[in-house]
Order: sequence, then C-alpha cells, then structure tokens
Amino acid sequence: MIERELGQGGMATVYLATDPKHHRSVAIKVLRPEIASTMGTERFLREIEVVARLAHPHILPLYDSGQAGEHLFYVMPLVEGGTLRERLGQTKQLPLEEAVGIVRAIAHALAYAHDHDVIHRDIKPENILLQSGVPVVADFGIGRAISGANTLTEIGMTVGTPAYMSPEQSVGDSLDGRSDLYSLGCVLYEMLGGEQPFRGPTVQSVIEKRLTEPAPHITAIRGAVPAAVDQVLCKALARAPADRFAAMADFTRALEEALSASAPPPGSSAGEGEAAVAVLPFRNMSADAENEFISDGMTEEIINALTNVKGLRVIARTSAFAFKNTDRDVREVGRTLNVGSVLEGSVRKSGKRLRINVQLVEVATGLQLWSDRYDRELDDVFALQDEIATMVAARLQTALAPQHDARPRPTENAEAHEAFLRGRFYWNTGTLEGYQKSVEWYERAIALDPKYAHAHMGLGEALCQLAFVTEGGDLFGQAKEMALQAIALDDSLADAHAILGHILNRFDWDWARAEEEFTRAIALNPHSSKGHGYYCAYLANLGRVEEAVVEGRRAIELDPLWVVGHATLQYALFQAGEYGPSIEQGRKALELVPNHGSANYVMGYALHETGAFEQAVAAFQLSVASSGATVALAGLARSFLRLGRAAEARQCLADLMARRAAGTAPAAAIAWVHIALGEADQAFAWLDRAVRQRDPFLQSLPRFCWWDPLRGDPRFEQLMRRLNFPAWCYGRGPSPT
Repeated sequence: MIERELGQGGMATVYLATDPKHHRSVAIKVLRPEIASTMGTERFLREIEVVARLAHPHILPLYDSGQAGEHLFYVMPLVEGGTLRERLGQTKQLPLEEAVGIVRAIAHALAYAHDHDVIHRDIKPENILLQSGVPVVADFGIGRAISGANTLTEIGMTVGTPAYMSPEQSVGDSLDGRSDLYSLGCVLYEMLGGEQPFRGPTVQSVIEKRLTEPAPHITAIRGAVPAAVDQVLCKALARAPADRFAAMADFTRALEEALSASAPPPGSSAGEGEAAVAVLPFRNMSADAENEFISDGMTEEIINALTNVKGLRVIARTSAFAFKNTDRDVREVGRTLNVGSVLEGSVRKSGKRLRINVQLVEVATGLQLWSDRYDRELDDVFALQDEIATMVAARLQTALAPQHDARPRPTENAEAHEAFLRGRFYWNTGTLEGYQKSVEWYERAIALDPKYAHAHMGLGEALCQLAFVTEGGDLFGQAKEMALQAIALDDSLADAHAILGHILNRFDWDWARAEEEFTRAIALNPHSSKGHGYYCAYLANLGRVEEAVVEGRRAIELDPLWVVGHATLQYALFQAGEYGPSIEQGRKALELVPNHGSANYVMGYALHETGAFEQAVAAFQLSVASSGATVALAGLARSFLRLGRAAEARQCLADLMARRAAGTAPAAAIAWVHIALGEADQAFAWLDRAVRQRDPFLQSLPRFCWWDPLRGDPRFEQLMRRLNFPAWCYGRGPSPT
C-alpha cells in the first residue's frame, strides 16, 4: 500500500509503501513512463532478475519487481539513515579514515557485483546509503536494466551522472568494472575535498574537462591528505581505463597501503602524547617453584589494572609472556613491542607474606624511571596491584581513569584468589591437561567464594575451550551458564562478555546477541585483544570481512606476539579473498609458533585457492602432524583431488571416518570432502548431523568458499535458516575484494 511520494530522480519516482504480507515499510521505485516504454517490460524484468540475485551486506537488496499497467517498478528496503549526499551536506569534508572506510565497503560490494558480471554505471553520493552508519549501494537495478536500450538517446536519457561518470562512459564506449572504479574515485575525491574533481557551468564543459585534462590533485585543496593517498586517487581517476587499477581489490589494497605508510609509528598510534608500557613476567624468587603461579598471576593482574589507566597503551599478556624466562635486554624487548617503557619485577612468597620488587625502565635510554619494594600480606594483594598501577601511571604522567580508583576487590577470600591464580596458570599452558586442571582450580575458587565473578568467568572460558577441543557439546551449555553468572556478579567484566559472545556464536548460533556481547566487551575494555580477536572471527564467518580485518589488526596491535590473533587475522583475510595477504599473515603466525595447527591449515586454505596445491598439501600435512586438526585432513583430501591423487583423498576420508567413530572429527569436515567429490547428497546428510550436534564449524556457512558448490540448492538455504543466519548471508558470492 503506497503512503506517499518520497522524491523524484531523473529516471524514477520513489514512494513510501507498506508491505502488508510482512508488515514492513518499503521503498518502491516507479520508472518514468517514457523510460518504461522505451525499455520494454521483458528486458526490464530479465535484467532486474539478475540484479535481484546479488546478495551482499553492502548492496541494497531487491525485494520484488513487476509491472502495474504501464508502470514498471521494483521494491527495496526503506533505509532511514540517509544518503552520503546528505552526510556531505552536513560536513563538507569527511575525516580521511571515514572516507576510506566508506570507499572500502562500497568497493567490496562493487567487486562482488563485477564478479557476477554486473556493472553499476551510476555510482554517486546519492546512491550510497548510510544504514545505521553502514554504507550500502543502491540502484543497481535501473542502470543494469536500461543500459542496453538502444533508443534511450532518442529521449535524451543516458545512464550515469556526468559529474561522476568515467570518460569512456561519457562517450558511449563499452564498459567494465574500471568504469565503476573511476566513479568511486570521484566520490572519494569529493568526500576528501568537498568538491567534485571536474566542475563547469554546463554538463558538456564537465565532460570536456574529463576527456582532456588530468584529474586535479586532492592535495591542492586539502593539504592534510597524505601524498600516498593522492597518488592512489590520481591513478583511480586516470583517463584511460588501462592506466587505472585493474580491479577494486587493487584499489582498496593501494588505499590501505597508503594509509599505513602515512600512519604514525605503532607506539604512538593512539595519538600524540600517548604512553605505552609492557609488563614483563615477574620472576618467582620463592624457594618453592610451585609458587610460580603467584608471580604469573601478579603480572597478569597488574596488566589488567593498567588497562584502566587513561591514555596508556598496555601490551597484552600473551605478548608480554613471550619473554618469560629469557635474558633479552629490556631495551630490545621494548623496541620489539613498540613501547616506551617496561615494568619488570620479582615476587618472593614466604608463608602468608609477599615481597615484591618492581622497576620501571625507559626503553630509549635504559634508565630506571622508578623502583620500589613492597612487603605485604597475601590478603593485601589487590590493594598492592592497584598501588603499583597508580605509581606507573604517575611516573608516565598519565591520568587514572575514574573507574580505576573505585575498582572493587574481586574477592576477600585469599584462598579463593590463590585457587583462581592456579586456574589461570594452568589455563595459560594451552594444553588439554592444562585446561582440565584449570577447571578443577576454578571450581575450587568458586566453592570457596561463590560470588567470585572472575572465577566464574575463568571457568566459563576453560569449559568453552574444552568443549571445542574434545567436541563435548554439553560443555558449551555449562560454559554459557558460568559466563552468565560472571556477568550477573560483575557486569563490568569485559572478558566475561567476550567469552559469552564467543559461546553464543559457536554454540547457540544467536548471532545478534553474540555481536551485542562482543561490542559490549570492547566498549568496557577497548584494550582487550581477546574481545577484538573473538569479534574478528565472528565477523569473518558472517561475511563482514572488511570489519573483521579491522578488528584483527587491532587485536594484533594490542598483542603483537599473540599467535591466535595473527591466525585469526590470517583467517579474516582468507575470508575476504585476500589470499596473498592471508599467506603472508600466516607466515607471521608461524614465525611465532611454527607448528601452530590453525595457522597451518588456514595457510593450506589460501594456498589451495591460489592453485598451489602441492604447497597446500604440505601445509595441511604439517597441521595434521602437529595438532591432529581434522579440518586439515579435509583440506588435504581436497588438495589431493585437485592433484589427481584420488586414492590418497579417499584415504583421508577414511581417516576422518575413523576419527569420527572415535568422536574426534566434526561432521562438517566430512561434508567438505563429499562436496569436493561432487557428492552433494552425502554432504547434506553430514551437514544434517552437524546441525544436530551443534558443530561449531557451521559458523562458516555464510562465507567459507568450500561451501560454494552447495549454494543455490534449496537444501542449503533451509540449512541457513535452521541456523538463524541473517537473510543477507544467504547468498555468499565470491570474495568482495
């Protein structure tokens, strides 16, 4: 039911309407009668059908299309957020990061469309919608449908907008994706400069300038734009298509590299005057080596306390602990971690008393900025940690965040705290036995103090990891309960929210709530590498790959030596179709831990997709040998098949089936092999088992390329619905890069 007119354009009138079947507001575009009659109904419906199959988070979907009398129309979602044109009306020049972020999203959408042989032909600020701040491309339909109507010139109508159309489009030459790239370059120029690259009193004068003059440098009107970005923009706006970037992926990659080259050093990335510190593992000086859990725990809790200090960047635990039991010079450590100062110390326990020695060292000079010695009772450990954090902040001349002073003690029970520290110690071993022991100690801490939120959080994380390692689905439910209890006891625990989001994502398939928990975790503690890392994996699986890469890079910035962070970013780049960068990122992960299971099998994924099947086999074999990863066995089978080694592929499947009988192989991995063998029915049978058993690898359904042969099968869409994926996930398409 049409309610009112929203606006008119050169080709159509837009109306606000209500969809009575689904009880939602929609926008209906009705083509001008002269365009409709010239184009013809058959061509319109045929071309609109092609566009309707595009499914990408940054492309406005088509709900419906049709003919009503002499009118041709199509139906789209109603977007409340306004257009980029309206945003530019409010702020003439956008911040560089915001402008590049918009271009990145739109470029990914256009690359996806180009891979489906669809060219937009009319990229301009009016056709870029900002849906809750997320850029979305609109109006693929009209450009596609009318571009081939030969008689349009008879009514004075061309596809495209003169201020943004490419030179070849201006003169009616054939087009490819580089024409859209040129138009997007014009949009970026306007976002940065506040004006279009070519202007004139008439349309003809604008076109003439475009055909005869080089694009002006953006730095001429906004000197703060980095020269590297200016060079990228000049190439995007080259007159000859052959002189532009070959594809959208090349354009966005060049922009990212230009931004990186222009960025300040990592140690000062958060702004001028920011201090950065690493807390190295305190040495256990006690007579009993068993007390190492106390020195490790003291280090970790001081790290956590310092993250509450405004203006202070604190290196995360994983990177700091990479230097445990090493004799590397403090200055070398500081340079490796990109920090200006390093805190080191020692702990000696005697009975119920602790002696802690600490010193803060300036990396540039090696000079001691501050040192002190503390003799305290075990019961005073929380106050002591806060006192040390306060002194570090004072010496680095930063201000304490208000919440720091009011930080309550996690527990008043010293014995419960000791049990918690032992749990953390065993958790950090990263072994199955360590996870099991950590559960025992966390449970003991909770028994001693049922209101100890940190212990509930630790137990939830340990149970979650055990569930994943052992495929014990019932443990996920227990892990979720522990995370919920931790939040009920202390809603400010950022990692508890991150862990809950991880569980909701992996086991409950509650995508909306999972994202709420991840964003809550990051809001509570922007320095949480765990929060950013978990969120990266979530976004990568759902296909929001450009956001995933941002989160993955932030996690590594916070924790430079965290191999899981590097492997997660490696996976996000793979999901984005950036196979070369994914391989390079995988090499960085493997430099840290050469036998890391997931880094090796994701390396195999990327090598396989680039056609380097022999190298992929080697990566998958290393993953199987080092970690026993069942997904690597599936990858090995797929690469063997591409090499014509069918017998070896069948042996991999047999090995997977044997592991399955022993309860150690996910059903999804077996489905992947059947897909490669062209056995869709068997693949769907295993996928059905995977759903019933809450297989965590089903998170990858929206985006992971190994599922692609099943897309288009009605059973696949039914599967997606069973897992409650958002509707825009149903048509992955290839990489948006």
